[in-house]
Amino acid sequence: MEKTRNWTGWILIAGILIITVIALGMNTVSGKGDEADATLRQYEATLRTLFSQNGEISFERVESEGGFLYRASYNGTTTGYAAQQTVQGYAGPVEVITAVATDGVIQGVSVGGAAFQETEGLGAKAKEPAFTDQFRGKTLPVTLGENIDAIAGATVTSRAVVDAVNQTLDRIQNLPDVKLAPAPSASPQATGGTDRTANASVLGYGGPVLVRLTLNDQGKITAMDVGGARFSETEGVGSSVKEDAFIQTFIGLQPPLALNRDVDALSGATISSQAVVDAVNDAAAFLMQKEKSSDTK
Repeated sequence: MEKTRNWTGWILIAGILIITVIALGMNTVSGKGDEADATLRQYEATLRTLFSQNGEISFERVESEGGFLYRASYNGTTTGYAAQQTVQGYAGPVEVITAVATDGVIQGVSVGGAAFQETEGLGAKAKEPAFTDQFRGKTLPVTLGENIDAIAGATVTSRAVVDAVNQTLDRIQNLPDVKLAPAPSASPQATGGTDRTANASVLGYGGPVLVRLTLNDQGKITAMDVGGARFSETEGVGSSVKEDAFIQTFIGLQPPLALNRDVDALSGATISSQAVVDAVNDAAAFLMQKEKSSDTK
């Protein structure tokens, strides 16, 4: 009788252990899902800001190793990805979130993180729009000193951010069945001509000014568009850089250009006018660099 009671006790203990293991496993799976949801909630406002586009936006987590990676969809169609990279800066870890469209064009960059401690007035400027807005409209990969300007006195921090942004390209390309389509700047237009198109964004008076530029095979401007989703130059003054009357003064010119030498500044909008000229020069320089790289291959 004593033996029977002992066996009964062992069976009860074994049953309790099995139930406990199963419960712990379920909690672990649930915990991972809860953690992913919490991460999305934490960063969703930033992601929505970077993907500044009208329509219903939704995010789906597609990778968890090495920082989050989300697929962004508008009205059910995948239009881009957002990745988080943490790199070593000058004084510590720097968290960089990069949003990129499916054509490889950067939609926006956010710099910071809970452990961010770059030097105030130097590396800390990496968090400011004057630095991060340089990336918007450019095609991955980007190069410090060519199409991205380093922060004065903070080259280490600047390079860390650029490295993190470029690492996003590798992570997206490594996803199954994902290949970023060539950006317009990487190939001739569909018209069959030899025109080349690129985007560049420069900080104006009220925010980033995005320029989409097309050059012919002689390097002259054949088409141009000014604006961008975050364009906010002063109405009736700086906003005039979007008008055809100003844009037409660029057509037929060959960058690099200088304000008030090749193109007259708009009255009362010198900063906005300069931003357009700088963006034109950045886009043209990018196209020239791409052409040189292709010639050496």
